[in-house]
Amino acid sequence: MLVEQLKTPLQTWPTIYPGMDIIANRLTPEHCDKGGALTYYDHLISFGQDHDAQLLLHNFYTEFAYQSETSVLFPGKVLAHSVLKWSNGERLVIAHYAKDDVQDRLGVPRPFLPTQLGGLSKYTSTVTE
Repeated sequence: MLVEQLKTPLQTWPTIYPGMDIIANRLTPEHCDKGGALTYYDHLISFGQDHDAQLLLHNFYTEFAYQSETSVLFPGKVLAHSVLKWSNGERLVIAHYAKDDVQDRLGVPRPFLPTQLGGLSKYTSTVTE
């Protein structure tokens, strides 16, 4: 039975994200994620059947289709986001995220923001005289 299995601690954590929430048939009001570094990306995976949810990114005044089998990566601390409505069917989302407190406790450094110069240096060489 699943409840009995959950009483046993995990031997390994199955994701690179230290935090994970499961959201079932709920609306998510507008928010920015607290507790994470600016360089962390949330990973949202939408599941369910026959729903027509919309993911709103308020900073861009934009709605995106957020149906089942959609996977989204974005900086949740920086971009205000929400799901304010959906109709039809069942809606389930697994939200993966990182928290500074966990990184601090484990001594894991934060990722750096990608830069154009950093990306270009991978593919070009500089000659010095």
